[in-house]
Amino acid sequence: MDALCGGELFEQLRKQENGYILKKHALVTSLYNDEQFGILANNSFERKLSQLHSVQKIDSFVSPGEQLKQTVDLVTSPGEIMQISANLLEIEADYRAIRQMEASGDLYELMESDASEASQKGGF
Repeated sequence: MDALCGGELFEQLRKQENGYILKKHALVTSLYNDEQFGILANNSFERKLSQLHSVQKIDSFVSPGEQLKQTVDLVTSPGEIMQISANLLEIEADYRAIRQMEASGDLYELMESDASEASQKGGF
């Protein structure tokens, strides 16, 4: 709350003798889908994402059997991920890995009939 009000209390804490000790970095990453469209077959994307070291929590906004849509805003995002690590470089590397999985079209598994129809129709 202090940050919303100018951050004066945080600045005072930082200037104290012991100072403010940052224990871990955190990042909330919204998932983005611009490559795959159709009916989601399973939650295998959660398993893939959970293998990344900084990923602590995955909130999926689409369930198996539901339509996986193109992301155009937060409402159409497939989900979000909480990344936490003492090493900021680890978070950044995992973030790049997430975006690479999304861009490659390998993150989500679609139901077979939808996957073949989407490829025949150019993705739509």
